[in-house]
Formats: sequence, C-alpha cells, structure tokens
Amino acid sequence: MPLKIFYISSEVDPFSSSYILSKISRKIAVKFQDNPDIEIRLLHPKYGFISERKYILREVIRLRDFPVSFDNKEKLVSIKSAFIPESRAQIYFLEDENYFKPVPELLYKSRNGRLFKDNNEKFLLFSKVALETLKQLLWKPDLIVCNDWQTSLIPQIFKNEYSNDTFFENTRIVFNLFSINENRYYTNKSLSKVNIGLEKNKSKEIDSILSAIKFSDKTICFDQDDNLSAKIKDETQISKQLSKSNHNFIKIPNSPSFSDWKEVVSTFHKNLVEF
Repeated sequence: MPLKIFYISSEVDPFSSSYILSKISRKIAVKFQDNPDIEIRLLHPKYGFISERKYILREVIRLRDFPVSFDNKEKLVSIKSAFIPESRAQIYFLEDENYFKPVPELLYKSRNGRLFKDNNEKFLLFSKVALETLKQLLWKPDLIVCNDWQTSLIPQIFKNEYSNDTFFENTRIVFNLFSINENRYYTNKSLSKVNIGLEKNKSKEIDSILSAIKFSDKTICFDQDDNLSAKIKDETQISKQLSKSNHNFIKIPNSPSFSDWKEVVSTFHKNLVEF
C-alpha cells in the first residue's frame, strides 16, 4: 500500500507565491506524485486571483456545500479540484466568498504593508475544513502535513477533536516550519472559533508555532541559509520545545540548484518514512 499524504499549504506554485513555502510545496507534490509508493493530495485556499479557467478547477459533488462547525455555527463550504500544471498531483481548493475570494496576491497583507486583521480567522477556517475534508472524501491519510504559521493550529485542533475518532486511527501529524515572525500569534478570540479554549492562559494570544511543535508527531525545519536556525536560537521557548520534540533540520541554500532541490525533497521523504 502506498504512503498516503495529505499536504495542507496556504501557498503552492504556480497558484500563489510569497516566499519559499510555495516552491517547496510544488517540488514535494510533483516529485512525490511520481513515486509509486506515495499517494499525495493537497489542499489550498481558492484566492480570488486564481483563474478557474486557466487551471481547470472542477466541482467535486461530495465536496459541495458540506457543513463545518466554525464559530459555534454550521458553515457550508465547497471545494474544487485540479492538478498542479504539468503533473498529475491532485490539489483541492477551498472556496469562501468572505475570507479567501478578496485576498490579493500579497496574500497576508495589503499593499501598504499592513497585515490583514482576519488572517487568524481565515486560516483557522482553512485548518478546520482541511480535517473535515478528509472525512467527506472518506480518504484516510497516513500523514497529515501542515505548513508554517498558517496551518500551525492543525495539530492542536486534531488532538482536541479528532485524535479519538476511529477514522483517523494511526494518522500522524507532521509540521513543516519555514519562518518565525509576528504572524504566528493567534488571539484567544479567534481560537474560540475552533473551540480551543485558553481560559487558564492570562495572555490574549498564543504562539501557534509552539503549539504546532508540541502537538505534532514530528517537526521539520526548512532552514534556508541558516536563517531559521538563527531565529530559533533567539526564541528561547521555541528552542526548548524543539529540543523536547521529534524534529529535524533540512538545509537549503539561498539559490538552490536543480540538484539542491532534488536533495531537499529526498531528505524530506526520508524524514517522513523513518519515524
């Protein structure tokens, strides 16, 4: 049986791109799809600038208007399907008129540089829908791979709501870390929308990277030119949490060659199958 991987990313080249996450997501997906021992599917937001005609997005009857519990309400969501260009790597797109359709190509901030106030909410919705999508598809992955701050609450949501669900029996969570920045802080108010309660926490926000490392089964740090490792050294809590967790670093040069990318993907695959 092939290793089933559900890869959840806010960016995948060529659909969207603001930093290295986009290119790595594509490299991994396309290379893994060529491996007969791996079955990989991806989930990505349907930002308004993504052309349905250009990328041939198709409706999936099972994923049309299905209910998801969000903000203590039943929210209907729809997902379409496509393939990454020049490959057979299947990718799903979450549609949402309010959260994702208005998003510009900068993705997380406006042209004046200000972060969007609803970043927390939109990516919490994306994270919750990701887990519910699997149940709608009746497709059980061996590994759920979530990426960076945008999907960093998936491990905790999974632990809180799905770890005892027989559907997900033996499913493990891998967290890929690419960056450490101000985006990683999620407010208590936003977390309440996915029933993560922090009543005992005096702070009005949590560090989602700490949460991801703590609740995932493994953390993989993609360290481009040692920038990430340097930031981790400056973040005492993150450094301590990593030291207590199953983790690995994958080094990436600033301008990767074809052989560099091949090595990155190969090392990532090795990390997935050896834990």
